[in-house]
Amino acid sequence: MYAVDYSIIQKLLASIMVGFVIKLLDDYIDGDSHFIYNHHLVENLGKAILPYSMIAFAIGAGFHVTYCVTLMSACYMVGMFHDLNMKLPTGLRGYQESTLLLLINMYLFSFESVMTSILIILLIQFIDDLVDQQWDKKYGYKNFANRFGKVEMIITSLIIIILLMLFDFPKLMIVIFAYFMVQILYKKMFLKKYIK
Repeated sequence: MYAVDYSIIQKLLASIMVGFVIKLLDDYIDGDSHFIYNHHLVENLGKAILPYSMIAFAIGAGFHVTYCVTLMSACYMVGMFHDLNMKLPTGLRGYQESTLLLLINMYLFSFESVMTSILIILLIQFIDDLVDQQWDKKYGYKNFANRFGKVEMIITSLIIIILLMLFDFPKLMIVIFAYFMVQILYKKMFLKKYIK
């Protein structure tokens, strides 16, 4: 009983650390203007975002390597979906890097671990896109809901939820809970401190 509970806590903490890393890097790379405090945070941390992100990722991996690596890799792959043919600094195109990363993950971890992580990150991306659909359309941000349609995204999200419930329901609950925790904590930690 206690071993199971401890494992769940480890997975949750790993998911939260990955969530913070993704949030930091996303704000830094994209210059996300959904919330004004993001700009103040990025300006305040500057180049320190990279080492902070590395430390957070290392801590997350310490809690649970499989969750941390597969979720982070899934974020990168899903993030490439809008730019599959774009040539990247490695000289490879988006789809080539994503395929290589997928193969490496498959070699290191189980098929189920990798695929459930990809499905969960897709689900989170779809949720974000549905929430931000009007904002992204107004300011020209890439958005799956605007690209494929709101109804299509809702149906696809429901299919993903059903698949995850069949294959790894605990992971779905853990990562979704971590996602909402990161959203809430990130705003509370930085909004009051940096917003003018």
